[in-house]
Amino acid sequence: MDIESLIRDADDALEAGNDKAALAAGQNLVDHRHAYGFEVLARAYLLRDDKTRAIATLQDGVTKAPNVWQLWELLGDSWADVGDTRRARESYERVLELPNADSVARAHALTELERYDDAIATASSALEDFDAGDDERARLQYSIAYALWSKGQTDMALASAWEVVSLHPANEDAMWLIREIEQQHSRTAMQFRLIAEGQKDGRRFLVTSEVVADDEQEARELAIRFEPESVRSSIVFEEIKKLHRAAELPKGVYWRSDYMFEETRA
Repeated sequence: MDIESLIRDADDALEAGNDKAALAAGQNLVDHRHAYGFEVLARAYLLRDDKTRAIATLQDGVTKAPNVWQLWELLGDSWADVGDTRRARESYERVLELPNADSVARAHALTELERYDDAIATASSALEDFDAGDDERARLQYSIAYALWSKGQTDMALASAWEVVSLHPANEDAMWLIREIEQQHSRTAMQFRLIAEGQKDGRRFLVTSEVVADDEQEARELAIRFEPESVRSSIVFEEIKKLHRAAELPKGVYWRSDYMFEETRA
């Protein structure tokens, strides 16, 4: 099997939350001397909530592939997650030392190092010069929103998070930040799955969302906020399924699919 196929298998396993398959794919990549294998293995261990083995894997990775910024970034995040601020800072500093680290990674490292204005400037500058699609622009915009939130400027952070949604409505980082800022809690909250149909540019689409809300009406109201203004009037919720109690979770949208357009018949 070629490297591209191995990477594809690893990505599919991680996206599906299949830690066993991800571990196998990651080890296969490492055996083929591909540094991405260390990241895959670490993320698979994190799926198992095995932070110790994830960190050990990443330390092995940065020793063998010290110029791969993705490994340093994940190592920094992992050290921060277990409360080791010193090692986290050292890892983020290594990200900044690597010239191949992209603007999103640099902004993230700067934010974690509490250099918020530098993080915002880095992402803003990249947005001005960046000739890419909405998904990549959304990642840069999220970097700004996260830095603003970390800095304590919650109103500006919330506005910036909604700008992310306008670029990429299915951006889960923006969903998380919006929930964190709004902090809507309820002892009667439930998790719902909603399937809606709508029209965009004359084409019919389906979109699925997972939402925590008190009732079906609130679930609709929370979900539709993530739809562009241009399609909201066409949205019809075809199915709303109550999944389980979710009183411990803040209310809001947790996941949204991309649009699944109806195939056009010849």
